[in-house]
Amino acid sequence: MQRTAHSIIAALFLSAAAVSAGASAAAAASAAAASAAVPAGGAGRVPESRRLTLAQALELVDRQNPDLSQRRARIDQADAAARQALAAVLPLVKATGAYTLNNEDARVTPPGGRELVLQPRDAFTASGSVQVPLFAQNAYSDIGRARELARAERAGYEADRHRLRGAVARACWLVESAHAILRVAERGVSSAAEHHESTRRALAAGTATQLAVLQAESDLARRRGELAAAQASVGHAELALGSLLGRAEPMRVEVQVLEQAAGDAGAPARHVDAALDTRHEVAQRAAEIRASEHAVTSSSLRFLPGLSGSLSAFASDEPYVTGDQSGWRAGLELSWTLYDEARYAKRDEAIAERERARAADKATRLAIAREVRDAELDIDVARERLAASSDESRSADETARAAERSFAAGQASSLDVIDAHDRQTRAAVGLERARADLGIAVAALRTARGIAW
Repeated sequence: MQRTAHSIIAALFLSAAAVSAGASAAAAASAAAASAAVPAGGAGRVPESRRLTLAQALELVDRQNPDLSQRRARIDQADAAARQALAAVLPLVKATGAYTLNNEDARVTPPGGRELVLQPRDAFTASGSVQVPLFAQNAYSDIGRARELARAERAGYEADRHRLRGAVARACWLVESAHAILRVAERGVSSAAEHHESTRRALAAGTATQLAVLQAESDLARRRGELAAAQASVGHAELALGSLLGRAEPMRVEVQVLEQAAGDAGAPARHVDAALDTRHEVAQRAAEIRASEHAVTSSSLRFLPGLSGSLSAFASDEPYVTGDQSGWRAGLELSWTLYDEARYAKRDEAIAERERARAADKATRLAIAREVRDAELDIDVARERLAASSDESRSADETARAAERSFAAGQASSLDVIDAHDRQTRAAVGLERARADLGIAVAALRTARGIAW
């Protein structure tokens, strides 16, 4: 399940990265082809997506995500295995009925006695029996192991559910980032169209050359190509989010505003211990360790004898040799396996499994601690990048406006305006990605700390 969620998140990152790749394409021939294929109002080609709140999306994940459905089925399997283990200490009750037809009827009458039926010609018989384990060496340890494995499955389900909910929150930020970059691309097309019109007016007024007009036309075509790439990125991101929610349709989820999300980050790294107390992975490993200890105990108890008692009753329409048509039987059975090499191998296997479970618990604790600290570092970096991107975007906006004024006054070339617009677009894209990165970092930190969504 975790690999599936990671693959979808990776697809969302690739979709967002496609926008910047489109922005770097400057070949005039491909730009002209994109201009012919995509009209200036191409934003309407983005497929209609279903809008949800974050709470609705998380509820949809719980109900429809196929990976969580598989984990719930594994919980049912573990519960069934626990009931099977319990059967080893419960009474076994049987009832049978039979009809027998013999080729001969054999009866004998002793002198002065009553007739005894040695073999009836035909007979209907019925019997019932109860067998009770009085001392089932390893059964109770096996029951404890099965129950702990069921607890581990439940904790594993909760861990996967928590991680998947965190992946949904991060994916929501990526979708919003794709939409924001689409708006940047639309503004870029609008700015390029305005500059193209300005160069045509300047050409008519004799203050610009035909080369400037051609440069503006090429820039406008390139901007339309970038807009088409941004539209495709939005569609891919929303479809990937829909797949994460268990739906084969584009989805868009409302996310927290940035200030609220950043406020959830809390203080720096002092929450590792709290995360270890909260994360379901730790509870899962603890249950696995207890299950392995039960397995070691069970393998050791196999060397002891087993004791069981039985009681059966029977009846027939023909009398038995005793002359009665019904009877009962009771017994005790002691069984002791004196040598079986499989028992020694089973004990060694259980000991090895216990050591593996302990090592896995240590590795999980180290991974959680690193995850929390990495997420806190990412929060700090994302905040710094957001502040720097905001300054860069403001500066790029001022530069673009200055270039436009200078071109209108005949003091700057068309390439100066195009270059300023490129810087403005790159800065705007960087700002939107910095916002999304901070939201994603906050979601990752919440997930690392085990905070419920």
